[in-house]
Amino acid sequence: MSRVSPNKIFDDFRQGKLSKNQASDLLMSFVENLIELDAESKNVVIKLLALICSNDKKVFKFLELLLISDLDDLVRGNAANAIISNFSDLAFEPIEWALLHEESETSIIQIIKALKKTNNLKLKSLLNTFEYVEYEGKILLPFGSEQIINLSGQNIVNLSQVKGLGNLINLNKLYLNFNKITEIEGLDNLINLKTLHLQGNKIRTIKGLDQLKNLKSLYLNNNEIIKIQGIANLSSLKSLMIYDNKIAEIQKLEHLSNLEILNLRNNRFSEIKGLKSLGNLKRLDLSNNRITEIKDLDNLVNLEFLDLSYNQISEIKGLDNLKNLKFLDLRNNKITTIKQLNILKQLQHLYLGFNRISIADNKEELSQKNLLDTLNIDGKNLSISLFDFFYKYKLRKNPTN
Repeated sequence: MSRVSPNKIFDDFRQGKLSKNQASDLLMSFVENLIELDAESKNVVIKLLALICSNDKKVFKFLELLLISDLDDLVRGNAANAIISNFSDLAFEPIEWALLHEESETSIIQIIKALKKTNNLKLKSLLNTFEYVEYEGKILLPFGSEQIINLSGQNIVNLSQVKGLGNLINLNKLYLNFNKITEIEGLDNLINLKTLHLQGNKIRTIKGLDQLKNLKSLYLNNNEIIKIQGIANLSSLKSLMIYDNKIAEIQKLEHLSNLEILNLRNNRFSEIKGLKSLGNLKRLDLSNNRITEIKDLDNLVNLEFLDLSYNQISEIKGLDNLKNLKFLDLRNNKITTIKQLNILKQLQHLYLGFNRISIADNKEELSQKNLLDTLNIDGKNLSISLFDFFYKYKLRKNPTN
């Protein structure tokens, strides 16, 4: 009799040939008596037991055993689902245990979906003990040792559409890239958040971040932001990406003294200012703006990377204190004279291409070994731009020019 298929047993039950208990016993024996049984067959049996709706405690114990000990994620999840739907009065303890010990995302999501459907309030209260979010019927769990949620590219317009987001107090990283978000809201409780990705949205105003005291990396690039604001309380911030926006002025950065990386490229400001308190800054990108003068960098003594390309700078100055600078990009400006670069002893990468530099007027500077021909600590030649190479080549071909 154990060789009869699960579907044949269920058909006999539906036709009244077998009682609930008889059909349940046969289905359980089908699993118990076969030496080798694939997970697919187990899942069929579990689903049929759920449809039979037997309240026999033998069925409960059978399902509980599968929930606790089976090696297949889907089997454990389906067993939990059957316990919740058919044995709600007995389900609390095994389901609570499963939520505490289950490591499979597949199984946990099945349990959450089953709990959301139950009318048993005690059982449903278990949902409050587990962190998850739900968007358009899809359940996502924080994953990895860093507790990450990735909701990128989901066409989210309003963060209130993401149910449960505000409850993720242990979340470390949140990805909300490339959605249609216009306003930052509902994140106040995410007090352990360290990294927040909001690039590629439609955000115009920075707000709703005041409580994120532990935030270390903030990505707001590729939005429609017109003003730097709403980040003064983020004193732990080390990396701020706010490039590709519409910002007209550098401001409100005074309290971000721990900042090490600041990227403001491709905005609309014309003046360097508001950076004096950023003494820990190591990388600064102000390229592709409307800057006319290099200034306000004196306190950035730890700066190693500075990109000022694609601006309207006409004079190299204001770099005297940048003793640790290794990378300097001044391409695509209006520079005519090379000066003040010989004091940058750590410089390894220099880009001056597409300016208005005359070789004839800058022979002395160009001939200084520590400007373009200095060997770095690895013994390799200093990197130079295509423009520099072009002029050196031209000078060798036409010494009189």
